[in-house]
Amino acid sequence: MDKTVFALLAVVVFLSFILGYDSTTSGVQVPSVQAVSNQTCSFNSSAVKVVLNSSCNSNDFSNSLVVPLVAVSSSGGGEVVNLTIVEKPGFGRSFFQFGLSSPMIANETQVSFSDAVEVARNFDAQTLAASNNVDLYYFFDSNVSGVDGDSAGLGAAVGTVLLLKNESFRSGVGVTGGVFLNGSVIQVGGVLDKAEALKSAGFSEFVVPVGESVVNVTENSSVQNCSQTIINGQVFNECSPVVSYNVVPESVESVVGINVVEVSDVRQAYAQLVGS
Repeated sequence: MDKTVFALLAVVVFLSFILGYDSTTSGVQVPSVQAVSNQTCSFNSSAVKVVLNSSCNSNDFSNSLVVPLVAVSSSGGGEVVNLTIVEKPGFGRSFFQFGLSSPMIANETQVSFSDAVEVARNFDAQTLAASNNVDLYYFFDSNVSGVDGDSAGLGAAVGTVLLLKNESFRSGVGVTGGVFLNGSVIQVGGVLDKAEALKSAGFSEFVVPVGESVVNVTENSSVQNCSQTIINGQVFNECSPVVSYNVVPESVESVVGINVVEVSDVRQAYAQLVGS
């Protein structure tokens, strides 16, 4: 017998034995095979907000939310910065996305974000349960070369809560402020510049830490200080301006023309920023 035919017969006999083939009968016992559904995937599908297809590849499932923050640029003016938060199935981790077009994130900002994520995770039972089954990715859409300080912490905390609860960010509102691990809000600087940047960008409302809806504005006034000198019977008058400076408290709302809302903790900020 040809060796090739013999080898093929041997393979058939072996497979028949494995699959439960009975050579004494004409039937073949084929084990039943059922299609694998998404319910058998390794991640918790109930935590996935947007399903792009039916694959079990975690890269195919994601949800995102954009938080409009506002920062003080290196030139001294304010600038609106979009913070995008992306949620994918994972293990409760958080990451910054870096790239050639992304601004550098200072250490203080990274610590602030770490606190913000922890506050969001423990916001309520729903966010805690959801956060255990996802990884969160943060990145800025901005022309600035670097991001420093902790003023993005409040927006990051509320944005994360909204994403984990599958809720939206209310349009037309910007936010600034840091956040402590207990959920209270930290005051930040440059509120007036930030409010002006938001107003120029078409925003109608600005959420700020409690106590920062009023800023000290320096006003100056000038008077003439004159002296008289007589030389050889001729009178000479010499005058010079004397400028005085006064610090006057002014509401950001009245100076800029944008609605300003103070919040003292993350829960108040969430109530103000959640979409209707």
